[in-house]
Amino acid sequence: MTIIINDITSPQNPLVKLARALDRKKERKETGLFRAEGARLVKEGVDLGWRLHALLFSGAVESRPHVKDLLASCQDPEIKIGRVNDRILESITHRDNAQSVV
Repeated sequence: MTIIINDITSPQNPLVKLARALDRKKERKETGLFRAEGARLVKEGVDLGWRLHALLFSGAVESRPHVKDLLASCQDPEIKIGRVNDRILESITHRDNAQSVV
């Protein structure tokens, strides 16, 4: 199965807006979703049976083995996958060192 990766260039993209909105408890409660930041945390969650709704990642890290493995695990066509630039990722993440996978 081919994985479809969308290039997201706008901070107004609905997926980016949703990722930012998950800062709010109300949004998490209404959607049943939460945001995990960092490739390791996302991978551990998938290994524990989390079902991904979406995966956003920096194009700068796409060729790294752990990111390739994570993308390869996203075979479900329901998972929305977006390649974003660092500026968009920084607008989503809140860690001191912005994560390259959300």
